[in-house]
Amino acid sequence: GLKGRLTISEAMDAVLGALDQGQVPAPWAQAAYPSRQRLRPWLEDLLQRVRQLEAWAADFQLPKSVWISGLFNPMAFLTAVIQTTARKHGLPLDKMLLQTEVLKKHEGEVANAPREGAHIHGLFLEGAKWDLAQGVLATSDLKETHPLLPVMHVRALTAEKRDPRGVYQCPVYSTAVRNHTYAFTAQLRTADPPSKWVLAGVALLMNPD
Repeated sequence: GLKGRLTISEAMDAVLGALDQGQVPAPWAQAAYPSRQRLRPWLEDLLQRVRQLEAWAADFQLPKSVWISGLFNPMAFLTAVIQTTARKHGLPLDKMLLQTEVLKKHEGEVANAPREGAHIHGLFLEGAKWDLAQGVLATSDLKETHPLLPVMHVRALTAEKRDPRGVYQCPVYSTAVRNHTYAFTAQLRTADPPSKWVLAGVALLMNPD
């Protein structure tokens, strides 16, 4: 097509047009993960995802912290966390739930993978910020739209062991569009009533752009 040996189809022309405008071609976006990024950051993000998988596959060991936002299907990974815990302790799979805890560490400060569950990072808050000293949600600062959340420990436990007190059930989405990009629900500690964060529409985003 480009050398004049073939006639450029409408689909090829649409791809070339998108590339020329710095946009992700529709066929690529349809085959990929949810994202609102333009072409250059989208490609950089894609390469980062590939590098994470290559490093993971090199030794088949759970990373110290998994870049959850860089997985094609984050919920499949979290389901594996539940299944592994249920199998290890002989617990009924249909009684298991995810439990999250935000650590006072960022990605580079994590020394080892946890004995149970997994450490994950790459989540951004929308509508609030995280008070690292107090370990709770706090009112967001002006002009800071998407503060990065510290590393989160995700593990599985049975429903009766989950303590709902002082916790905001925070929805996690792949993009700022939310709706159909819902991934899972995280438990975030709060000193305020959870209703405050519900009214503020607080959520966690994997890809805020």
